[in-house]
Amino acid sequence: MTPKISVLIPALNEEKELPACLESLSRQTFDDFEIVVCDNGSTDDTARIARDYGARVVRERKRGIDRASQRAGQAARGEILAKTDADTVLPPDWLARIARSFRTRPEQMGLYGRILLRGGRPFDRWLISGPFTWLMRADHLVGRPHFCGANFAVRQEAFERTGGFRDPHTGEFYENLEDFQFSLKVSRFGEVNYDQGLVVYTSSRGFDRNPLYYVCVKARRYFIASFKQAFSPLGG
Repeated sequence: MTPKISVLIPALNEEKELPACLESLSRQTFDDFEIVVCDNGSTDDTARIARDYGARVVRERKRGIDRASQRAGQAARGEILAKTDADTVLPPDWLARIARSFRTRPEQMGLYGRILLRGGRPFDRWLISGPFTWLMRADHLVGRPHFCGANFAVRQEAFERTGGFRDPHTGEFYENLEDFQFSLKVSRFGEVNYDQGLVVYTSSRGFDRNPLYYVCVKARRYFIASFKQAFSPLGG
């Protein structure tokens, strides 16, 4: 039977973090789903762990989260594609909330929610729960949906029509903020909604070295991606 939702997880050497993610998926209150893990050239037990939890494993040998996400999306069988990250823990109602939103909004093409840190320093957690969340909400209010890789879902139709994580004109993969650029494309094909209550908990490892440097890099990529999308209308 075709699953209602396909959960997409790109993974590279995630044997330490992946079990917690997959364990949280095993506790979901919604059960009509499959898990597609794209092994992006791991040299550890990532693929074995994924299979042990019942996930379907596909491979993408060329490194890059954009390529791995694309490969997982192409292999998915579900009507809805729900994307998360290998270092992220999902609340038990995560998939049920996604399924209900798409069921009650037939015109909806995309849905996304908040990211919170599990662990990390208080300042790091504040950056994500405060300024970053405010940016996502502000973007949504001005008609610029802002997918974040660990917590969004789209209809399979939207993935196919937009070309996923590739530039629709050149066919090249996005180098920066592929999820954000994907969300801007999806919004041109149909309704994209933001759900404040759709929350996931991701690791703080991106902040481990220098949180301000991490934020500055992300901000620079955000403005570059925004500029490119503003002056590169989606054809077709």
